[in-house]
Amino acid sequence: MLSGTMIRAGAWTVETLIGGSRGSWHGSYGWTACAVAAVLRAATGAQTALFLLLATLTWTNEAAAETLLKVERSGAGPAMLLIPGLSNGGDVWDGSVEHFKDQYEMHVVTLPGFAGTTPLPTELPFLATVRDEVIQYIVDNELSRPILVGHSLGAHLAYAVAISAPQKIGPVVAVDGLPFLGGLQNPAATVEQVKAMAERMAVMLSEMSREQFQQQNEMALRTMIRDPDEIARIAASSGASDPETVGRAISELMQSDLRDQLKMIETPILQFGAFGGFPTSQLRELMVERYSQQIAGAHDARLVEAPTLHFVMLDDLGFFVETLTTFLGEVN
Repeated sequence: MLSGTMIRAGAWTVETLIGGSRGSWHGSYGWTACAVAAVLRAATGAQTALFLLLATLTWTNEAAAETLLKVERSGAGPAMLLIPGLSNGGDVWDGSVEHFKDQYEMHVVTLPGFAGTTPLPTELPFLATVRDEVIQYIVDNELSRPILVGHSLGAHLAYAVAISAPQKIGPVVAVDGLPFLGGLQNPAATVEQVKAMAERMAVMLSEMSREQFQQQNEMALRTMIRDPDEIARIAASSGASDPETVGRAISELMQSDLRDQLKMIETPILQFGAFGGFPTSQLRELMVERYSQQIAGAHDARLVEAPTLHFVMLDDLGFFVETLTTFLGEVN
């Protein structure tokens, strides 16, 4: 049964999700979703359907394994894997993808339960599960030490992936996300000390209706993005997130402290700090110090001060891609 299809005519690629497994067919014609669906419906059995597809298209194993992630691919070159933040879909990276797709093969992730995707089963921990899914995706698709770029929660996840699989990861880019969000206001805070607050946030979000969540989400985005058009665009996709999943994710994020494990990362780290929204220079300087403290345990980490709000790549795409390009040129 054909349960989902994406078409990228520019890459002459059809990606489809069949029975929970992702596959990618590369052919000499710009197939449409309707054409692929018609082939599958016309087939009298699984073997016949497979024969018909293989007779027309060339199968590649690039994304054949089952995954809980939604991943969109484009471009050509060394792999760059981008992970969005809390409740966001891969569309937060649209401008970045457009800029880099002629130099890199772009793998844009949307995490389960975010932006209309299917949530994880409630018995599974969110961060550990998606961390392992990202690592498995890298292995299954034979990505050679991909550049790992994450925003917000996605940045924390990028750190977690690089810690767990250091020999499989290239440079790490953390866009205004930290090893320990719960310790930002108080560097001496422990996981145990922030646990109660984190759990309250999970309960609050899980009890929201869809309408309440959408309203709160848009209000939050207004403090994180400057461009009203971008606020509306991201609110539209992230508003389709599952509130219970968002609550679980933020609760786990606040209770995940990776600071002492950064020494396990073998590749260079670029940490963006979004410091454009602080009302005083004193507060900005304090946050620069706090960010620096968070990454102090890494072997090779550098902090870049972005003159933006939280969504650096949306507020100032030029600054973001120029800084990232310079970093990659220095470390590759």
